[in-house]
Amino acid sequence: MTIASTTADSGVAAPADSAGRSEIFDVGIHERLPLGQALMLGFQNIFGMIGMFVFPGITGQVLHLSVEQTAHLYGMTFLVSGFVTACQSVLILKLPIVHGPYVGSFTALLALGALPDGGLGLAFGSCFVACIIWFLLTVPIRGWSFRRTLRALSAQAR
Repeated sequence: MTIASTTADSGVAAPADSAGRSEIFDVGIHERLPLGQALMLGFQNIFGMIGMFVFPGITGQVLHLSVEQTAHLYGMTFLVSGFVTACQSVLILKLPIVHGPYVGSFTALLALGALPDGGLGLAFGSCFVACIIWFLLTVPIRGWSFRRTLRALSAQAR
């Protein structure tokens, strides 16, 4: 199992053993992690799980949700966290980590949801719009991205 990989395009050179594989980040399926790495991955998993248990409960209390709505929020938190963890570990970076709610989005949800005219509709609607904007600014589409455009404009200005 590869915890992280370094490629030629990333510009990061990793020391290799005599077989040519990197010894920094590669761990076989039946190999044990060094104690330090195992502890760090364990803490990351614990913090991810704590967020999945704590954030929906606090959100339900702050936004005065019913028990059924809070239970639904718990279910959706676990479902989405599991989906993202599975996609990330199989398709994207292939790292053995658990994903959970992000404290930045949690505080934004609470702040917008607790407004006098706010609520879950405003909180989740604004987060959805923010996600769309983030997606458009970060994902290159056929070689175009916001970052590349800014670099090209700053190069032309010089």
